[in-house]
Amino acid sequence: MNWAARRRAQITAALDGIAEQQSTALQLDYFEKCTHTEIATRLDVTPQAVSSLLRRGREQLRQGLRVSVCNDHQSVESNYENRRRN
Repeated sequence: MNWAARRRAQITAALDGIAEQQSTALQLDYFEKCTHTEIATRLDVTPQAVSSLLRRGREQLRQGLRVSVCNDHQSVESNYENRRRN
């Protein structure tokens, strides 16, 4: 699997690991380029709640990606060490 596919899988897994409303808000914001008002209407919350959902969602996503990237890095190092020994 190439780097881009691995990264896409990591982002998808991280999005799956956060609260549904946070994940939906992030996807509407980043991928569908919706305004906070549009997101608020779709999620039936206030625009202020959207700001909170996005802020908390970004933090959760960051944490999930940190773990995923660290695990990926450890896996690469482990594979390298195993090949070096053989």
